[in-house]
Amino acid sequence: MDIQEESKILVAIAKLETKYNNLDEDVKTLTSRIDQCMTKNEECVRKNFQYIITTLIAAITALFGWGLLLKGII
Repeated sequence: MDIQEESKILVAIAKLETKYNNLDEDVKTLTSRIDQCMTKNEECVRKNFQYIITTLIAAITALFGWGLLLKGII
């Protein structure tokens, strides 16, 4: 590698270090936001699954009830 290329790389790294001196904090904030989103997503998936199961049970019960009513048992 050429000395000029190495110096360009070192200058770029130095610029990044001075520009993003709070990079660790930014990464921690980003990961905490991602964790919050994942937690909310898991909660929504669980609630949606419960809603689907409840609706399915209610629909089956209603169909069974209507079937008994139409058959004349009730």
